[in-house]
Amino acid sequence: MKSPIYTEQTICRDCYKCVRHCPVKAIRVNDGSAVIMYESCIFCGRCIEICPVNAKKFRSDTARARQMISLNETVIVSLAPSFPAEFSCSAGSLIAALKKLGFSGVSETSLGAEIVSRRIAERRNQEDGRIISSACPTVKELIRKYRPQLLNSLSDLVSPLEAHADMLKKLYGKAAKVVFIGPCISKKIEADDPGNNVDLALSFRELAEWFSREGINPDDEPGGDSYFIPENTGGAAEFAVEGGMLNAIKADASAIDPGLISCSGIENIINTFGDIDEQTGKDIFLEFLACDGGCISGKGMTNKEGYLKKRLRVLEYYRSCRPAKIQAEAGAGLNITRLTEAAPVPAFHFSAMELEEVLRNRLDKNKPEDEINCGGCGYNTCRDFAAALLHGKAEHTMCVTNMRKLAERKSNALMKAMPLGVVITDNRENIIECNGKFISLFTEIDQEIAASVGNRIENTPFRQFVPDCRIFENLRNTGQNMVQDKIRIGSRIFRTFTFKIGQDDLLGAVFQDITSPAVQRELLIKKTEEVIEKNLNSVQQIASLLGENAAETQLILSSIIESFGATS
Repeated sequence: MKSPIYTEQTICRDCYKCVRHCPVKAIRVNDGSAVIMYESCIFCGRCIEICPVNAKKFRSDTARARQMISLNETVIVSLAPSFPAEFSCSAGSLIAALKKLGFSGVSETSLGAEIVSRRIAERRNQEDGRIISSACPTVKELIRKYRPQLLNSLSDLVSPLEAHADMLKKLYGKAAKVVFIGPCISKKIEADDPGNNVDLALSFRELAEWFSREGINPDDEPGGDSYFIPENTGGAAEFAVEGGMLNAIKADASAIDPGLISCSGIENIINTFGDIDEQTGKDIFLEFLACDGGCISGKGMTNKEGYLKKRLRVLEYYRSCRPAKIQAEAGAGLNITRLTEAAPVPAFHFSAMELEEVLRNRLDKNKPEDEINCGGCGYNTCRDFAAALLHGKAEHTMCVTNMRKLAERKSNALMKAMPLGVVITDNRENIIECNGKFISLFTEIDQEIAASVGNRIENTPFRQFVPDCRIFENLRNTGQNMVQDKIRIGSRIFRTFTFKIGQDDLLGAVFQDITSPAVQRELLIKKTEEVIEKNLNSVQQIASLLGENAAETQLILSSIIESFGATS
C-alpha cells in the first residue's frame, strides 16, 4: 500500500522548501527530487501544505471507501469533532449527505473521546505521575521515532478514534466497517495498523471531492430526520481545539492548572520535550497536538478560514451538545489499553574533521566566514547541510552560494578564453566586466597584459574605450533582447552583438574585427567553438539550477558564436 504521504517526483522543482519546513528533516534529495524518507517521517503533512507545485501529496482512499460500501452491509462513519470547522451546514444535513454516498450511519468520534477522557480522569484520581496524551498520531510517531525514552510516559490508552471504533464494533458487530472522516492526514497511519478496529481514514478534503463528483451539496440536504448513531452527543467535541481534552478530563480545568498542560505545534512540542525530564515524578498531564491550535488546523481540511472563526464554530456546536449516556455502558467493557512500540530513527553523528572536509572539498567553504548559514539548501546551518551530505540525504548542488561561485568562475573562464571582445555593463553603460580581448581591441595594450588588468577597470564608462559607439542605444530602441549589427570605428569594421541579461538591466556586447584576414577570422571562430563546446554542458547545468546572470551570459554568448559561424 502506498504511504499516506508521497512525492510526485516528475513535478518536484528543486526548491527545497519541504526540506526547510520539515520539522524532522525526513526528506532525501535524489537527482534533484525531494522524496520522503518514510522510516523517518512523522506524517504531519506540512510538506503538503507548503509545496509550491503540489508535488507532495497524500494518498486518496476514496476508491477503497466506495468499494467497502459496495461489499459490506454496514459501513459506519466516525466523524471527527472538528466537522463544524469544515462544513457550514447543520449536523443533520451532513449526515444526510453522507448517507447519500452509501454509508449506513454516522457516529461522532467524540464518543470515543469521552471514553478515553473518563479513563484518564479515573487514573489521575488513583495514580500520580506524568502522562502524555496518545490522541495525536503524529505526536506518537514523533515520540516512538525520535524520543523513545518518553514512551513510558505516553498514555497506554488508545486514541479517541480507536476507542470509538472498538465501541462501534461492539454495538454493531465485528463485520461492521468503520471509516474515519476528519481533518487529519496522519489518521491514515491508525487505519493502516491492523492492530485496531479502524478500517479506513478519509480527510475532509477527500470527502469534499467525493461530494463534488457525486453532485452532492450538504448545504442543500434536509437534515431534520438525520441523527448520529447510537445517539446525538458531541460532549467531547472540544477535543478538536487546543486545551479541549483538558476540559474533558477535568470540568474545572483552567489555563493556570499546573497539572494540566496543553501544547500545539511540532516545534513547540519538540522544545517542550527538553523540559519534560525536569517534571519527572510530578502529577502532570500533557496534551500534545501536532497542528497549531489543534485539529481544526489539520492538513486535510479545505476550509481556509482563520483559526478564530473555526474555533468559535466548534465551541458553539459543543455548547449545544450534551454528554452521551450510552458511552458509560458501551465503554465500560472495552479494553482500550495498547502499548506503543518504539521505532527509533538511527542518529548519525559526524566529527568536526569530517564536516570540515565536506565544507572545504565539496562546498568550497574554506573559512568560517564562508559558512553564511543562508538556509537556501533547507538546512539551518552549513554544517547541518554537510552532515546531510555525509548521511546521503542531500546533494552538493543544493548549496546556492557554492553554485553561484561555480557559475561565476565558469563565466569568467569562458570570457577570458574567448578570442572576441566581450564587455558587460550596467544600465548606465558603466563596465561591470570585460575580457582582455576587448581592452586590446580599443587600446594599445597587448591582450595578455590587458587580461591581467581587466578587473581594474570596473565602473569605467564604456564610452571611454569606444567614444562614438551607440550600440546600446540601438539595442534599447529596437526593444529586442539581442541585436546583430556592423559598425565602423576609425579604419576598422566590427561585427557586433548586443544583448540584455536577465531582469537586472545588464547589457552585454561582443565585438569581432572583420577587417582582419578571413583565414584569421575563421580560425577565431573555430577556437571559440572549441571553447564553447568544452563549457556548454556545465553552463547549461548551472543555468538550470540557478538561473543566475552569469549562467545566462554564457548561454547568450554561445548563441552568438553560432550566429558568427553561420554568417562567416
